[in-house]
Amino acid sequence: MAVAVTALVVALGGTAAGASHLLSGSKIKKNSIPANRLKKNSVTGTQVNEAKLAIVPSAVNANHAAAADKATHADSATSAGGAPPTGAAGGALNGSYPNPSLASAEAWHYVGTPGEPPFHGDCADANAGNAPAKVAFFKDLSGIVHLKGVYSCAAGAYATPAFLLPAGYRPRSDESLAFAVVCDCSGGPTGAVAVFGSDGTVQLSTTLSGPSGVVNLDGISFRADG
Repeated sequence: MAVAVTALVVALGGTAAGASHLLSGSKIKKNSIPANRLKKNSVTGTQVNEAKLAIVPSAVNANHAAAADKATHADSATSAGGAPPTGAAGGALNGSYPNPSLASAEAWHYVGTPGEPPFHGDCADANAGNAPAKVAFFKDLSGIVHLKGVYSCAAGAYATPAFLLPAGYRPRSDESLAFAVVCDCSGGPTGAVAVFGSDGTVQLSTTLSGPSGVVNLDGISFRADG
């Protein structure tokens, strides 16, 4: 028993002595502990300085690929958006892309002249202030038809077609438009002119004060069908 007690005392004293002489980190030589002496999964982010870690090679390539992909799409989008249009211009433009010019206003079409609609019956241009005020029409770049000029009909202009507007210069086919005009009308110096979309007829719809009265078309305008 005495021997056993002595052995126990020695053992306990030796353990305490060994514990008091454990090595600290400052006593370990740098780069002296091999990796196979570390317990698996024992090193965590707490012990690692991420700022000093190198980029994994595949991660470097992934970063470059993302940047390259973004740049490629950006370049292609820029090229597509910046590509100038080509081909013939239309509408309010003349010439061809990429350098079309603004279309010129259409010239007046004078009724009764070669290549233009003729007057009907005995209607013709009338004098206004001792000068012919020729009847004409044109369509502007917005599709609005404008009329001008003064006409008369020897047998009376009331309900008599003066001329027919060609297709493309008429109101909608189911429309008949009425416009206030200056005329030698029975009710005074004003009356009404009708324009029919079905066939383009332009005629006075108010009776004249006499058979030789004149009708002034200045100021009539409307949107052409189509």
